Amino acid sequence: VELIYRNRVEEEAEETVKLKLGRDKVVYSGKWLKVIERKFQNKITGHKGTWEVVERPSRRAIALVGAVTPENELLLTKNYRVPLKKWTIEMCAGMIEESDASEEAAARRELLEEMGYEVGEMKLLMRGPFNAGMQNDQLVIFLGWDAKKVQEPQLEGGEDIKVVKVPIKRLMPFLLRPRKNLLVDVKIFGLIPFLTRR
Repeated sequence: VELIYRNRVEEEAEETVKLKLGRDKVVYSGKWLKVIERKFQNKITGHKGTWEVVERPSRRAIALVGAVTPENELLLTKNYRVPLKKWTIEMCAGMIEESDASEEAAARRELLEEMGYEVGEMKLLMRGPFNAGMQNDQLVIFLGWDAKKVQEPQLEGGEDIKVVKVPIKRLMPFLLRPRKNLLVDVKIFGLIPFLTRR
């Protein structure tokens, strides 16, 4: 089935859902994550199944921020990720906390804590899911300009993060040809169309 974009495409898509969802069963509940078995049935074929879903108990979104310096460098993080057992190149990111006044305030807080930088102008670029086949997480992505270092990073005990400055004109080769044992978070590529606009 193909959908052509119209003003009411979301409503049309909602009307064509073939799957009837059943009860949820919590199979694991930890401090940060909950694993759920979600029953479903295809209303047309009758097929029944169970979807394994990961949820965050807080249900708050994750704020990501790309920050650009006056020298036209994109600030990224080199982050050791325990689940991958590898270093990754990522945007600065963190959970939006209940104490944050807004999503933008959360992005600014994470930038200051993880990188020690502040930005001037900050724009909301996009929001939405990023692993919809497994998680209920939503991302809120910002881009900030005129990034300046104002303090040393204030990392938490479980964080091993380094700041990486990449000249925007050399960003694509940097992302496409990472050194051995270094992974690049594909969400960074979503920033690229916005880096030449302000």
